[in-house]
Amino acid sequence: MARFIGAYLPMDGSATNQDLTDAGFQPYWYGFPWEAKIVDGVAHVVKHYAMGRQASELSYVMPDKKTVYTTDDGTNRYFQKFVADHPGDLSEGTLYCSKFTQTTADG
Repeated sequence: MARFIGAYLPMDGSATNQDLTDAGFQPYWYGFPWEAKIVDGVAHVVKHYAMGRQASELSYVMPDKKTVYTTDDGTNRYFQKFVADHPGDLSEGTLYCSKFTQTTADG
């Protein structure tokens, strides 16, 4: 999840969706943010447990490689920020979540 995956297959087409599934690529089953890399035709999947368990969409890693912003576009959802303890390593850090309070009936 820390990187938006625009394509499931490497450029040479050697890995299939089944290869990713076999490697543990099941993001909808668990709800944890994940990151997938394909190196030399082999899928590598990492779950980032420290970033919390939620239905998230389009996480964006900032240039400092420590700060990650995540949101969900559903109704009454959230906006969160994760700050990793070390740049490039999302296995430990602090998770912040916004709280919005509606004060009028107008949306």
